[in-house]
Amino acid sequence: MRLRVFSDIHNDWTALRRFMTIDADHYIAAGDLVSWTRGLDESGATLRYRARPLPALPGNHEHVAIIGRWPNRLD
Repeated sequence: MRLRVFSDIHNDWTALRRFMTIDADHYIAAGDLVSWTRGLDESGATLRYRARPLPALPGNHEHVAIIGRWPNRLD
């Protein structure tokens, strides 16, 4: 099983897109994909084609209430 865990993207969509070109069986977002909750829609668009389901842990830049709704943005 190939597992890819990533964190601290902080709205660097180029880095996230490059990371997502690496094939894996499962992907896990381990926090701080965005900066202060701005950019979750963009991250969802980048992850949509590759990572379903996508477990996501909130970092200190995502509030738990926001990240809890975020996986729905992948649909």
